[in-house]
Amino acid sequence: MNLTDHPAKDNCPFISPDGQTIVFLSDRSGNFEIFKMNIDGSAVEQLTFCSVTKEHPQFSPDGKQVMFLKDYREKTEIWIMDQNGSNQRQLTSNDWRDERPFLSPDGKHITCAEKVSVNGRMLGVIRMMDADGKNDVEITAREDRDENAAWSPDGRQIVFQRVVNGNFDIYQVDVDGTNLIWITHHPDWDGWASFIPVTEEGEKQ
Repeated sequence: MNLTDHPAKDNCPFISPDGQTIVFLSDRSGNFEIFKMNIDGSAVEQLTFCSVTKEHPQFSPDGKQVMFLKDYREKTEIWIMDQNGSNQRQLTSNDWRDERPFLSPDGKHITCAEKVSVNGRMLGVIRMMDADGKNDVEITAREDRDENAAWSPDGRQIVFQRVVNGNFDIYQVDVDGTNLIWITHHPDWDGWASFIPVTEEGEKQ
């Protein structure tokens, strides 16, 4: 089913927890801005209005807020706003690029990847912070290129992709940075991992 039919670029859709609303990016207003619409594609509404590039909008677990990235001056910072576009506020202000932030299942924490270039080599480290941007800590070591973290449904583990000597593999780590597990061992690209929720009966959702 085609939900949007517009000559502009519509991408990065994210469905609300109640399954009734979608937030997405579109350049239909000239810049990439955040929009929302009903699950059937109706009632499209623009939420952000500025020339700075936006990325990766996502609903909070309670559906009341939308977190996103703003990309400017070769940096990206994490922002959050109410689901109607009001009360926009900046959560991070760093000297590095914050990439692919994700809220924990309980909405209390955020993971993201910090990207830095050291002597021409791109490094990445998985970070975790409170939902208000405070108490920012490193979860993985600043040795390789760690990126694209995703939470387990119970909020106890994080999976991410690590790039070592040009090869991408999937790793898992506890949220306190312990119990690092190397999951995939393959010469081809392995990335963008996520957990599959399972019901009490053991059926995949």
